[in-house]
Amino acid sequence: MSQPRFPSAGDYVEAIQSPRACFSLADLRRAEAVSDPLGLPAVHAGNFAYVFKLHLPGGKVIAARCFARFLSDRQRRYNLMARYLEEQCLPCLAPFAYEPRGIRVHDAWYPILRMEWVDGVPLNRHVEKVVDDQEALKRLSMQWRELVANLERHRIAHGDLQHGNVLVDTRSGRLSLVDYDAMWVPSFSNGLGAAELGHRNYQHPARSRSDFGPNLDRFAALAIYTALRALVERPDMWERYDSGENLLFAARDFQQPSRSPLFAELLDLPTPLPDLARLLSWCCGIDLGRIPALPAFAANATPIASGGAGEWLSDSQLSRGPSTRERFRPRASQQQTLLGRVRGRLFGSRRELGG
Repeated sequence: MSQPRFPSAGDYVEAIQSPRACFSLADLRRAEAVSDPLGLPAVHAGNFAYVFKLHLPGGKVIAARCFARFLSDRQRRYNLMARYLEEQCLPCLAPFAYEPRGIRVHDAWYPILRMEWVDGVPLNRHVEKVVDDQEALKRLSMQWRELVANLERHRIAHGDLQHGNVLVDTRSGRLSLVDYDAMWVPSFSNGLGAAELGHRNYQHPARSRSDFGPNLDRFAALAIYTALRALVERPDMWERYDSGENLLFAARDFQQPSRSPLFAELLDLPTPLPDLARLLSWCCGIDLGRIPALPAFAANATPIASGGAGEWLSDSQLSRGPSTRERFRPRASQQQTLLGRVRGRLFGSRRELGG
């Protein structure tokens, strides 16, 4: 059975020029879209949706997310997400509401996601601005660690952690996450699979649609943290490794870490970069469900007292997600030797880790 065809970006732009005619909700019908230089509604285009910034009566600003393709269980996903996130109240996630008959385009109704507008610049563009400010990058890496830990505590996986989905408020420095199409929450444990696989320059090389659970963000979180810590030590890496679609790492680095010039360069940087690089390289070759939570470093590379190595290890061992192909599983003797050595150096407690 063929899937319904969804409007293009141009179709949505044309419709939103007449809010009273295209939107179903009363306040949206009185909204005014932010315009581009040509005077048309400005659209922020992504892989799976088009986002419009709307000013509502009274001054409130929202984002109208218009979808680019059909997804049969989209309404169920977003309703489950909304209920769970409302209970958690995480500051890095914006409230939203799914409207199944949100916008009319060419006499047909399509869903939209209505959410608070999040001010900020994409993570990579912010890093580019502060790349020569060592203290700013240290603070950013600490904020990132805290954001990821907060998601873990609430058993939420964003599913597509990457530069375009992490916004930095230029005034406060606050980090916010947008684009929740790939998100996992505990209420999804009733059979829902992954809707998408995330940006390839941030994801595990063997990630598949069967990999969908609370540990889903761990690989990307570690890659981003490692990149931020690397730039603290070597800001010149930005010019050499930035492509505009990454944060130092590219998919090819994760596919063959042993042949990656970036991984080789990280091994020569000050602590904790060599161990972070070894850990990330090791994670490229194991099941996603066995990837440990982000090590809790302070800005001065000293492990944080709360949590610690024991929590890191037990969490990794107890939270096992779906398996990837067998060829990505290292032999037991290899993983004990490497992981014990890396954990011991990261946390300074080989006896507790059984190393």
